[in-house]
Amino acid sequence: MRLKKQLKYIFLILFPVSLYAEDVTKLLPVDHAERDLSFYEFRQKMLQAIDQKEPEILMNMLDQRIWVDHKKRGMKHFLKLWQPESADTELWSVLGAVLNMGGTFVRSELGVQFCAPYVYTTFPDSLDPFGYGAVIKKRTVLKAGSSRSSRTISTLSYDLVKVHDWRSVSDSDGEHISNWIKVTSLNGQEGYVDKSDVRSPTDYAACFLYTNNKGWKLNSLMNNE
Repeated sequence: MRLKKQLKYIFLILFPVSLYAEDVTKLLPVDHAERDLSFYEFRQKMLQAIDQKEPEILMNMLDQRIWVDHKKRGMKHFLKLWQPESADTELWSVLGAVLNMGGTFVRSELGVQFCAPYVYTTFPDSLDPFGYGAVIKKRTVLKAGSSRSSRTISTLSYDLVKVHDWRSVSDSDGEHISNWIKVTSLNGQEGYVDKSDVRSPTDYAACFLYTNNKGWKLNSLMNNE
């Protein structure tokens, strides 16, 4: 418990978040990128580089002192961790998923940053970020059991949920593989949902910072688990 509290403290201090009202039961998608045209165009260029898997272009869009975890920063650590030249790198899928999930401008000790995804920046402070998550899709099926054949209880749309265990139970119907986790919505509905439909605020997040001499740069890509 003490470790979780320490991690939550680090999570909030290093990258302060914008907090919504504490009585919310849903976390609706939000994207403020278009509020700054220069950043919006920068992000579009980065998304194109990700889509085309162009490491040279992406590397030029990174801060040379980019954070890769709570202790390590710098291009050397980034290259060692992500290996962007490798055919097996997960960089493109991870960063692409983060940037395609919206985000907001937030204030930090460094100044105003744009951080993504929205689940990271708008998650309510009243909920433990290690024990709760957000459904990131509309009409996600809530099942009575951990299989596709289980009875459907209802659907969840962008609901905040308590996650009983992030470790999933796999199920296959021959064509599709689902990984189920047990959740309880804030209005009391309990059941199983596909893990890919739920995101933790401690999952990978990216933050961008603008400086007069460098323009926009990606200055952190890290998870907070």
